[in-house]
Amino acid sequence: MPDSQAARPEQIVVIDARPFVAKSVACWLQRARSACEVSIFADTDMLLRDTKPIDVSFVLIYARGDCRGRQSACEAVELLTKVFRETPIAVLADEEDAGVAVEVLRRGARAYVPTSLDPGLVSGVLDFVVAGGTYLPATLLINDRVARACRARPPDPANAPAGSREPARVQDARTADAHGRTVAEESVLSKLTPREAQVLACLSQGNPNKLIAYELGMRENTVKVHIHRLMKKLRASNRTEAALLADRALMPQPAAKQ
Repeated sequence: MPDSQAARPEQIVVIDARPFVAKSVACWLQRARSACEVSIFADTDMLLRDTKPIDVSFVLIYARGDCRGRQSACEAVELLTKVFRETPIAVLADEEDAGVAVEVLRRGARAYVPTSLDPGLVSGVLDFVVAGGTYLPATLLINDRVARACRARPPDPANAPAGSREPARVQDARTADAHGRTVAEESVLSKLTPREAQVLACLSQGNPNKLIAYELGMRENTVKVHIHRLMKKLRASNRTEAALLADRALMPQPAAKQ
C-alpha cells in the first residue's frame, strides 16, 4: 500500500448551525485526534449538497438543548444512516436525557455523548465508536430511574389513617415488582444526590475507584466518600451488593397488566 494512502488523515464531519460552537468542536477534534481533517456543515442538507467528495470516517452531530435541537438531531441521524451506511454517527448533546439518547441510538447513531463528560473520555468514546462500538452513558439511565422514583414516591405511611397502616415489610412485599424492586428500594434511590447516582451507575459497571474518578472528573478520595455514603443509604454490606441494587434499578419496568 502506498505511504500516501496509509497516512490518509481521518475525515470528520461536524454538523451544527452555530458557527462558534462548530468551530470550537472542530478545533478540539484537531487537537485531540492527530492527523484529522474536519469539515463543518450547518445542517444535513448542506452536507448532502456538497459537491466535494468526502470519504467520511465519522459524523459528529451537535444537538442543542431544546425541542427543536432534539428533533433535528433524531432526523439527521435517521437520514445520514441511510446515506452513509457504514459510517459511525455520534450525537454530542448539552441535554442529558435518557429518552432522547435511546431514540437517537434507535435511529442509527452509535453514541450519545453529553458535553458534561471529560474531554479525554469523549476522545476515548469516539475511538471506541470508530472501532465499531456503541456508547450510551449508564449515568443517564440511572439518573432517569432515580427521577422516575421521585415522581412515583408513595405517600408517607405516617399520614395514613390509624386503622389502615400496615407494617413496612408487608407493604414493601406487596409492592415488589417483577424484578424484585420494592417501595423501600425505590425510596432510597429517590433520595440519592445526582453525584451519588452517577457513582452508583459506575459501580454497576464494575468500575474501580480510579476509573470512576477519571470518568466523573473527581478525586479518588471523593469517590471513596460517595461509595461509603451510598453503602449506608442502601444498607449494603459491600460495593458488590450496592452494584447489584443498581443493576436492579436499571432494569426496565414491567408493562402494566390490562
